[in-house]
Amino acid sequence: MHDLFYQVFPKEYKKILEDEKKLARSTSISITNVDQFSDIVEGEDRYPEDILQDTPADTMLQSEGFDSDESEGFMDEPVALDSLVSPFSLADVDIENLVPNKLLHRHTENALDKTRGFIKYPRHKVNYRKPDVRLNDFDEVYNFPEIRGSLKMQAARCMDCGVPFCQGNTGCPLGNIIPRWNDLVFKNNWREALIQLLQTNNFPEFTGRVCPAPCEAACCLAISEDPVTIKNIECSIIEYAFEKDYIKPEPPAFRTGKRIAVVGSGPAGLAAAAQLNKVGHTVLVYERNNRVGGLLQYGIPSMKLSKKVIGRRVTLMEQEGVRFVTDVEVGKDISAKLLMQENDAVLLAIGSTRPRDLPIPGRELKGIHFAMEFLETFQKFQGGYYKEFDEVSAKDRAVVIVGGGDTATDCLSTALRQGAKSVLMFEILPLPPQQRSEQNPWPEWPVVFRIDYGHDEFKTLYKKDPRVFATSAKVRDLRKMNMTVRI
Repeated sequence: MHDLFYQVFPKEYKKILEDEKKLARSTSISITNVDQFSDIVEGEDRYPEDILQDTPADTMLQSEGFDSDESEGFMDEPVALDSLVSPFSLADVDIENLVPNKLLHRHTENALDKTRGFIKYPRHKVNYRKPDVRLNDFDEVYNFPEIRGSLKMQAARCMDCGVPFCQGNTGCPLGNIIPRWNDLVFKNNWREALIQLLQTNNFPEFTGRVCPAPCEAACCLAISEDPVTIKNIECSIIEYAFEKDYIKPEPPAFRTGKRIAVVGSGPAGLAAAAQLNKVGHTVLVYERNNRVGGLLQYGIPSMKLSKKVIGRRVTLMEQEGVRFVTDVEVGKDISAKLLMQENDAVLLAIGSTRPRDLPIPGRELKGIHFAMEFLETFQKFQGGYYKEFDEVSAKDRAVVIVGGGDTATDCLSTALRQGAKSVLMFEILPLPPQQRSEQNPWPEWPVVFRIDYGHDEFKTLYKKDPRVFATSAKVRDLRKMNMTVRI
């Protein structure tokens, strides 16, 4: 049997690959011209000494057709090719390892393997700042420096899967061209990655922070491994673009003369306004609150979405020609009839503002609030709209949260920062399994046990999980408990 062929069990192949990698690193080889291999006598154990010489990286790149001056991060020093060429005779060398590629400008230890990245590299799981640190402020919970430090390795995990389930009906509802911009990030082509991202997403800085990421649940890698960190890559592309000043106001080249009124400045209203403005219509957005953003501004806590991020986008839209009118409630401050008369079209994007109530005895008691009432009031208090916040404040109170979804988690995290004495979450569903069940196959959304940012913060303080599962048959009476209930 050939020396390089091994009979291994499936679980042993990674060890064999690592052993081969260590052996290849034992001798560092640099070459200038692959054609010189033709002078090697068949059967020689080593390469001739006269071809083992250092070569500047830009020479290799120019031979491939790249201009080193236009590429970011290219090296001016010799490059070791031990990760590409093994110190065996040519008869033992895979021809694919002799073909120059775009990674030659990197040090060996930094040359990431895109072809086998999904096998070699684990998912980066450190997304948040430490709980004991972030509990002391209302800043975003995300650990952006840590996320960016592993971005290219995570992009290398994106497979050439043929049929990308991460986009389309099974994954991203926006149809983001995810494999394309993952590959562009890996290649350090951030500007083109931005162009691809903005083709399908008006506000990736929002979705990259608060989206539940169905794309990751539908990632083909998620069949057997942890999925690619698509959400982090998406957010990093747009933030890098803002930092590098790639994002500039782009007013339409001409105006159609049509005037459109958009009622509501939440995610839908903003997206509609942006698209209508791009085609040249004059757009006026009416918002009943004092600030633009709707759910983004008042529903989602600043720990998940900084209000500065919202303000940055609103300012950009204003520079592009969109007009915002705040503190105006249609039907009260201005009639619908007048809107129809003054505009060529009216778009209603008022959102889902009616919460689902619990018609149970005692619902009318004092101290019971809807989640949005609790979150919105506090967001307005933080923004200086309210001077007092005592009525719905959780400070020094025992809090019960009825529900276990994202909104409930936002209420939990907000209550902890306000100084709640205790928090208890009632989840109607049973405790989810740690792994997918047979009745929940990929690429369906995985119904598994999760620990979100708020749960992690509570666990840091109280060393336990705040949730009580399957409570529909357990919770009978709260009369003996001195608690404030958030619904």
